[in-house]
Amino acid sequence: GVWAFDDLLIKGGFSYFSSRYVVGDFMNTSEKLKGYPLFDFQIHYKPSWAKGWKALFAIDNLFDRKYCDWAGVGYYYPGCGRSFSLQLSYEF
Repeated sequence: GVWAFDDLLIKGGFSYFSSRYVVGDFMNTSEKLKGYPLFDFQIHYKPSWAKGWKALFAIDNLFDRKYCDWAGVGYYYPGCGRSFSLQLSYEF
């Protein structure tokens, strides 16, 4: 991650999933699922003026990539689209 300021950390993530055969295709005769990249982004905030408090804002699948998370012979599960999360925590 990159410290943008003393209290703010910006992070990015990249994952690549290669092409693969579907579950149950033991002979590997059906068409492979395509490979796909996924990008994530996070902002961590830990204010120096508020000891113990932390905040996190995250975006998973930043570019809303359409992909197959899991598939088998005769069924298909699409992957999750772009999602956002916000967390606030306090340590004492």
